[in-house]
Amino acid sequence: MAFFQFSILAERGWQLKKIMDRVERKDSKTTLEIYRQVTKNKRKMKRRI
Repeated sequence: MAFFQFSILAERGWQLKKIMDRVERKDSKTTLEIYRQVTKNKRKMKRRI
């Protein structure tokens, strides 16, 4: 569930700190990894358009 919620918020342009606060997540390493993956995919999609 966390990955889904992180990815939706990241896709909507939320900053990492706000996502962590929203989902009350203290493990920044996991959150950062998900955030990186989602934003990386988002950039790839923009380049294709």
